[in-house]
Amino acid sequence: MRWKIKRAPALEKRLKELLDERVITAEQAKDALQAAFEAQTVTLFDLVNAANRLKEARLAVASTPAQELDALEKHLDLLRSTEAMIKALYDAGTRGGEAKEYTTVRRERESAEIAYIKARLKQLR
Repeated sequence: MRWKIKRAPALEKRLKELLDERVITAEQAKDALQAAFEAQTVTLFDLVNAANRLKEARLAVASTPAQELDALEKHLDLLRSTEAMIKALYDAGTRGGEAKEYTTVRRERESAEIAYIKARLKQLR
């Protein structure tokens, strides 16, 4: 594909548009996959993948440390709520709360929390 845009300002504008569009698309994908996960029609892996893609999209548009921290916090909040839902199923011994699901979401939440704390410490220094 040949790019018709040859000037840097025009390319920068197009890049910003695409980055912003990707956040919206990633949010829509995460919402759809979250609903599908709750209906038990997709796996936890699918939801975590969508959440990670959304985090990456938000971080790509962040232009300040505060915006980066906000993106990481939103990701952490999503994983905390997902972990709470799966833990309730795990504690009840019901479908969807298998040990592999619970330990996977726990690991993902721990990783998200570590990233958030590291970013927060970097901001405080």
